[in-house]
Amino acid sequence: MLLALLPISCDIVCNDTCGCGSQTQVNDFKIISFEMLTVNTQGEEVNPEIPQPYQQILKTFKIKDIEVLSNIESSTFGVPGVVYACSPIPPKSQERLEDLKLFNLKEVTLGDGTVLKAGDILNDLFQINYYFVSETKPIEEFLSENNTLYLDDYYKLTFIKDPKKEVIIEFSLQLIFENGRTISVNNEQLNIK
Repeated sequence: MLLALLPISCDIVCNDTCGCGSQTQVNDFKIISFEMLTVNTQGEEVNPEIPQPYQQILKTFKIKDIEVLSNIESSTFGVPGVVYACSPIPPKSQERLEDLKLFNLKEVTLGDGTVLKAGDILNDLFQINYYFVSETKPIEEFLSENNTLYLDDYYKLTFIKDPKKEVIIEFSLQLIFENGRTISVNNEQLNIK
């Protein structure tokens, strides 16, 4: 009875570090919405209406609302009251991400004369990665390597072209899943110089 109150590693009961004991399956989920923030490179949220140097500002996004799809438990072996030292697999989206598009909402001209027309896809002007990874990469390359979305994932988008003047880029982010379903984050601003 006393041992039932103590945490016991799986190694004591069996030699398989996470194959023994009562395990709870991962709760798959369906993504309902995303949220987007404007932050500086130090991770502090900034007012998107105040111009910032383009190399020092990020648009970040993460999963905001979900719908839980399953809660299945397996009981291969277990002793009531015993806590196992195995880390659970993080919850993941049932749908894999196929594409991500950034649509320009309002025409703007950069300092070098480049015109970004309303409706243009801005993917070539942005790079992406997980927030806590220092380097970013082209969106297409990132998606070819990472299309499973986990609940705790946090992403960053960086504008990679020097605007050579103060500009406000208004855009929407569209995420397209393998089944054709899309989720959009609309009316975002990137105020850069």
